[in-house]
Amino acid sequence: IEDKYRKAVELGAAGMIVMNERNMGNLCFTSPICWLRKEEGTYYPIEENAEIPCVSVSKELGERMKREISKRSGELKAAISTKTSLKKVSSYNVMGDIKGEEHPEEKVIICAHYDGMFLSPAAIDNASGVCVLLGIAEALSRLKETFGEKTLKRTLRFIAFSAEELGLKGSLAYVEKHRDELRNVRLVINMDELAAGRLKGFRLQFPELVPFFQKLIDDMGLPLTSHLEPFIDTSGDQFPFTLNGVPIMLLWRWRYMGEYPTHQYTHTEADTLDKIELKDLPEYVATVARCALRVVNTPRERWPATHRPREEILKLLEKPVTPY
Repeated sequence: IEDKYRKAVELGAAGMIVMNERNMGNLCFTSPICWLRKEEGTYYPIEENAEIPCVSVSKELGERMKREISKRSGELKAAISTKTSLKKVSSYNVMGDIKGEEHPEEKVIICAHYDGMFLSPAAIDNASGVCVLLGIAEALSRLKETFGEKTLKRTLRFIAFSAEELGLKGSLAYVEKHRDELRNVRLVINMDELAAGRLKGFRLQFPELVPFFQKLIDDMGLPLTSHLEPFIDTSGDQFPFTLNGVPIMLLWRWRYMGEYPTHQYTHTEADTLDKIELKDLPEYVATVARCALRVVNTPRERWPATHRPREEILKLLEKPVTPY
C-alpha cells in the first residue's frame, strides 16, 4: 500500500481508495501507511506527512465502483470526506526473564506483539503469537523449577511488544534503549500470525544458521525444514534487531504453501477467535520451547552465528524482494 500511495501522489492523484481484494463480507482491510527509512530502521506513519487522503472500502463496494468506471469510459467522479485526529499516547512493552546460570548476560529473546489493528479483534494477528509466547514462558519456567538452576546456561527473555501495527514502535524503542546489550543477544525468535498455518519449519536470515537448525530439528525427530529467507523481512518486530546485526529466526507458517484460508481475515473485523485452529498452538509451544532450550545451552564454540555489521545488512536490504 505504501508504494501505491507514493505512486498515486507522484501521478497527481487527489485521493486514493484501497479495495479489499482478499475476502468478501463487506469487510474493510485496515492498515496504516508507513514510510520505511531503511537506513534508520524507522517507520514513520504517513499521517505525519499525508499529502492526499486514503480510505479503505470492501470488496463488494470496490467491485461496484469498478463496474461503474467501466460503464463510464474509465472515469467516475468520487468524493472523499475524512475526519481524523492525531494524538500522542504512551504504550508499554511487557518483559520477563528466566535467568541463566553460567552466562546470564547472554540472552535469547522470544517475542510477539500484543497490539492489534483498529477495528480488528486481532485473534490471528497476533493473539495467537502472544498465546504461544506465554505458553513457552510457562513451560520453561516450570522446567527450571523442576530440574534446578543448571537447566538454562543463558537467560531467556520474553517480550510482548506494543505498537507493532503502527510501525514497530515497541521493538524500535526496545532496541534503542537496550542497544548496549544487543551484542550479547544470541538469537531473536519473533512469533507473528502463528495461526496463519501449521508449523512447517524455521525461516532464517543468516545462512550459517540453516544447517545448525536443520540438525537440531533432525535430532528432535521433527518433520520440519530449516529455510533461508531470500530477503530481509522488514515487516515484523525482528527487523530492528536484524538492522543491528542480531541473528533472528521466524516461524515458517504459510509462505510458499500451506496458508489457512482464514488467514485472509487478518486486519479486518472478522479476525476472531473462531478463525484459529487451537490444536496447532500447543505444537508451536512445544517446538519453540525445545529449540530455545537447546539454543541457550549450546556452547559458544558450537554456536555458528555472529553479529553482522550494519553496513552489510543495509546492502542486503537493497536486494530485490523475491516474490512468494
